[in-house]
This record gives sequence, C-alpha cells and structure tokens, in this order.
Amino acid sequence: FLAKLKKKGAKLHSRGQVLFQSESKKLTDRLLAAFTAPGSDDPQISVIESLIPLDYERGEFKALLQVAVSGVPVPGARWDVGASVVDSHSDVVDASGQMTVPEAGAPVIFEQEMSLSPGPFQVVSVAHEHITGLVASSEGETDWPKPAPDRASMGPIALVQPVEAVFVRDGAVRGRGSLALGPDRPALIDRPTALVGLVCTGKGKKRWDDTRVKRRLTGDTAVSFPDLVPDAGKDRCIQVRDVIPGFSLTAGRFVYEIELYRGDERLTGSSREFHAVAPVENDE
Repeated sequence: FLAKLKKKGAKLHSRGQVLFQSESKKLTDRLLAAFTAPGSDDPQISVIESLIPLDYERGEFKALLQVAVSGVPVPGARWDVGASVVDSHSDVVDASGQMTVPEAGAPVIFEQEMSLSPGPFQVVSVAHEHITGLVASSEGETDWPKPAPDRASMGPIALVQPVEAVFVRDGAVRGRGSLALGPDRPALIDRPTALVGLVCTGKGKKRWDDTRVKRRLTGDTAVSFPDLVPDAGKDRCIQVRDVIPGFSLTAGRFVYEIELYRGDERLTGSSREFHAVAPVENDE
C-alpha cells in the first residue's frame, strides 16, 4: 500500500512483509516454465513426443500422440504427463494423463488420439515425477501438408517398433506396445519394424480408379512389398502400413519410399530415411 504523511517532520515506521510461495505454487511455476523453456532437471531424464498418422477426414488429420519419458530409479514412481499441440492458427489441443510405475527405471509412454489441422505445428510435452520432484520437458516442430482437392499428396511417415514400457491410453495400462522412433533414434534389427504413412488423392468418385501404391526399402538390405490397390470406395486418404520382420535388416542406412501411380504415371511420393543397429548385449 502507499501511505502519505501530511504532518511536517513526522516519520512513518512499517513492518516489512516477506511472502513465501506454497509448494503447490512453486510446482505450478516450474511446470509453466517447463512449457515455455523446455529442458530437464536431470540430464538422464528425457521426454520425446511423436505423432503417428492414422487418417484424414473432414479437413483434419487423425493422429496418435505419444509422449515417451525415460524412467527414474525409484519404485512406485508417479508421473503426470501432458502435451500441447499448437498449429499455425494458434489453435491448441491439450492432452494429459497420470500413471504409476511399480518397477524402478521403467520408461512410461502416454498415448492419446487427436485431430489436427494441416500445416506446421509445434508440440510441447512436460513430465513431472512426484516422488523425486523431477520435471522434464521438450518441444518439436513438424509440418503436415493439406491434401489438395485436385491432386494426390502424401502425409508423414512414422517408423514404429515394439518396446517394453508402461503404456497408458484412455486410462488402460499395458506393459508392451509400439513406439514411434524419432529421426535420431535408430531401429533395432532384432525387432519387427513398421512403417506407417498416409496416401491421399484428389476429390471425385473416380479418385482411386486405376491407382496402385508402390513401396520399396533400399539400403544395405533390400525388402520388397507387393503393390497395394486401394478400394475404390475408400475415402480420400488411406493408411499404408508395412511391417518388416525382426532380423530381416542388417545394421546400416535405409530409405523407405511410398509412391502412388495411376497406370504408369507417378502421381506423388514420399520417403523416410533411418538407420538400423544391432542391439547392445548386456553383460551378465
């Protein structure tokens, strides 16, 4: 408050006041700071977000959001995980969940399906562990093109492998699932590898007439796939998913390509480059 003395020569003495933030207020401030300035309290704890394309309908992509958090060496760890997806129109899609991890060191993966507008967008994810008090966050940017009404187009391609972790989706918990790998994370040659993408055509009743989807994997190991002939009654976009069995790849660099043809004419195409490595053997 502001006090003003009118009597000349008088002095005013006031006891100072020190305000202490409550623990909940401190935590709230830390979580807000994590969203605005991603990072981690512990360099050993990482948060990685990814999106697996599922479909496209009514002008929006359907995708599976995954937020993967490395584990902490604490049994019974309790995690709060949240993510915000912000598109080019400043529209925000939020997702959050809670999970308890009985086993020390087990990673957690939060999943939620969501609808996203085409174009560039940013994903910011934050994880808070209650027992240790650790907070970690990260951010990523990507661009999903809008399918054109008069020509074919491709969506992003996700690289997916099975992992053992605590998966939480719609409140259900499971101990194993499929995780989308980021561009910096190599695939392990002893596990099945799935490559998932979207292929879209223009509008019109004959949009899929005489079309076929070709896929190929080139690199230190070659893998062939039979042509996929889309159902004429399908929507404008179809999901393409190819699974490479475990031990089919050797360690090395690979390029997976998807192409859409009408007759002998190539309409569009997209590719995903990745590396494969042998698993690290644990010393007994």
